[in-house]
Amino acid sequence: MRPALLFASVLAVVLAFAIAGDGKAAFPGSNGPIVFDSDRFGDEQIFVIDPSGGSAEQLTFEDRNYSPAWSADASRIAFVSDRSGGDIWVMNADGSQQTNLTNDPGSNSAPAWSPDGNTIVFTRRVPNVLDIEIWTVPAAGGTPTLFLASAGVDSTAAFSPDGTRIAYGHSPAADQDLDIYVADVNGDNPVQLTDNDTNDLRPNWSPDGTR
Repeated sequence: MRPALLFASVLAVVLAFAIAGDGKAAFPGSNGPIVFDSDRFGDEQIFVIDPSGGSAEQLTFEDRNYSPAWSADASRIAFVSDRSGGDIWVMNADGSQQTNLTNDPGSNSAPAWSPDGNTIVFTRRVPNVLDIEIWTVPAAGGTPTLFLASAGVDSTAAFSPDGTRIAYGHSPAADQDLDIYVADVNGDNPVQLTDNDTNDLRPNWSPDGTR
């Protein structure tokens, strides 16, 4: 298979996984409502429900909204919305103050919070280019920052519980599969954790950050 075609195949796999589910850090904290997306009324929308059951409360209503992620203090929810072409949004736990954080022409997915609630890491597909990158953006709003400037594909990232590292899926070249890496939050000191002939991505940390 030609490198360009193989790269496109890897890209398709990454996009499928990013849409299907996101890597989330397992931060210690109190139990509370479960947030999820559902297409029960047509387009996917975001709901919350008590772990004991009962009626689900719908939080979003406009266009398609999906891939929700709680902040560590459960006060806010990050999510992806198609109302602006596929951007990272954030809202309060009750669905109020829905705000677009990325406002760019790329296709963004897989938001995950830093443990202090100040930063959101996400996956971005560069438009018209066979490339997927990991970016961060201030949760209060601001300019997104490229996490890791590297060739190949970077996808589905998750902060460590202490906020010092980010785990992510990475393919260094067009003719290689994705493996799990860990790097400092500024992208320095990347370390490869897996090495096999299949795609590894969507990492999730243990609450103590050791695994």
